[in-house]
Amino acid sequence: MVRALLAGTKTQTRRVLRVQPHEDLAATVHYDRPTGGAMWGSIHGDHGVACPFGRSGDRLWVRENGWERRGASGTFEPYYYDATETESGQAYLREHAHRFRRRPSIHMPRWACRLVLEVTGVRVERLQGISFTDAKAEGFEPRYDLTELEEVHRDAARDWYMDLWDSLNAKRGYSWSLNPWVWVVEFRRVEQVKAAA
Repeated sequence: MVRALLAGTKTQTRRVLRVQPHEDLAATVHYDRPTGGAMWGSIHGDHGVACPFGRSGDRLWVRENGWERRGASGTFEPYYYDATETESGQAYLREHAHRFRRRPSIHMPRWACRLVLEVTGVRVERLQGISFTDAKAEGFEPRYDLTELEEVHRDAARDWYMDLWDSLNAKRGYSWSLNPWVWVVEFRRVEQVKAAA
């Protein structure tokens, strides 16, 4: 997905609403622009959940798996990113692990960030409501001419996204088959100045 972000082919992401509306309220769920969250009604009154991924105009920084090289002063820089490091480069980093420190994405330092995204839109929908256009915005790349095999691609895009979703979320209890409510966050990549360490 980092490669898709770098190529500009990924401009959307979906994330589960941590508080799922009761099934009876499905028709009333909507995105509330003033509060920047999902809203729904019930017999007990209105409920709302703020989107934890921001509102239009907010900026998000992307964390990536990578490696840091130990400098002479004991500092760690520059940064080598798994997504763009060659296979031989990855082998070199592993072979010389005593001079490099492995960094999973969750521990990537802010100064190493090379991808900043600006949120351009947020909405809520059921997971299985993803369209072909949205699957492409999630990173699906058709392999054939769409004019010839459009229906095949629509099925392939949905199947691709279903597999991707389940690989990331099924073990967390939010499989494709459950069709949970999700945040749909749209974004664009923006240029940035490197942050200080």
